[in-house]
Amino acid sequence: MFNFRIRKKKPPCQSDWVDSILRHAYKDGHGIKQGLDKLLGTDQYTLKLRSGRWIISAPRKLNDKDESEIERIAGVHY
Repeated sequence: MFNFRIRKKKPPCQSDWVDSILRHAYKDGHGIKQGLDKLLGTDQYTLKLRSGRWIISAPRKLNDKDESEIERIAGVHY
């Protein structure tokens, strides 16, 4: 009847987490999620899309090397 999606485990959003905004505009978040799982670990971040930009909240700020690794894994952006 209702189409609800229940998350198994929600990542803990800490008050000391920092936001990182990806410079490139990606078409979808699947590749970004794969890259973040590899870099930070599963359920160690939150990923949001606001105004066409992907915002990552995590225990540490992503540096240029991390962003280039995500870009390599995600592959397609416009």
